[in-house]
Amino acid sequence: QLPVDTALQAFHNEFKPDLWNLNTIAMPETAQLAQQLGVPYVVHFHELISALDEYPAPAVERMLTGASRLIGCADI
Repeated sequence: QLPVDTALQAFHNEFKPDLWNLNTIAMPETAQLAQQLGVPYVVHFHELISALDEYPAPAVERMLTGASRLIGCADI
């Protein structure tokens, strides 16, 4: 497990939030951790198109389809 995953789990266990807010679409690994832990999450994205260049499409699709809510803020 990556150190960032360990830290996120520790924060989650300490604060016990109802859901996670992923404030960018470029966080498929964090969404995957939330799914593994059974934590609902919201994806708030601005740079959807650029994220598709950075991550494999299946990872982005899993993140979006697993989200409780999607909030998009872009001219496109």
